[in-house]
Amino acid sequence: MFELIDKGDTRSPRPPLLFVHGARHTAMCWDEHLLDFFADRGYRAIALDLHRAGHSIDDYVDRVHTVAAQLPSAPILVGHATGGFIVQQYLHRYRAPAAVLLAS
Repeated sequence: MFELIDKGDTRSPRPPLLFVHGARHTAMCWDEHLLDFFADRGYRAIALDLHRAGHSIDDYVDRVHTVAAQLPSAPILVGHATGGFIVQQYLHRYRAPAAVLLAS
């Protein structure tokens, strides 16, 4: 199973938010401020850890897709730095209702 930090209501009618970290970070970088912030506002907020996901951008995109495909609805993707690039590559192959790219 993939390492995830999953907060908020799993039955929320709002699209889930899937956070993708940058290089030299882990899913924990989202947990300090953002996951609870969005969970407290009615979103399901999920941070995916890409460590042990492989060694290429394609491996990371595949990991994001595997997690996204298991959610009840397509997530809004949020990527920081390298995570933003991974989100961009994801959008070349798959659809998402929205994406947020931070310093990518």
